[in-house]
Amino acid sequence: DAYLEAVETTLIRVRLFVPDMLVVSLGFDMVEGDPNGSFRLSSEALRPVGARIGRLGIPTIVIQEGGYNLATLGASAVSFFTGLLGL
Repeated sequence: DAYLEAVETTLIRVRLFVPDMLVVSLGFDMVEGDPNGSFRLSSEALRPVGARIGRLGIPTIVIQEGGYNLATLGASAVSFFTGLLGL
């Protein structure tokens, strides 16, 4: 999956930088059905993204800033944060 590979590449760089804090700009444009996105991921596909970020063990602030399909926003957020929190 190209999206998850891009996340992994980014997180390698984050680990090398060794930040004290991480700010994630989280948009849901990549979720299937969003009128502005082209990735067409399922909401559930965001769980491993959140999990990988959570496993960094870095204090993290998440700012939700995109996603225009109201029918998928809730499920997408739950999936991401479930992964982030390791639930």
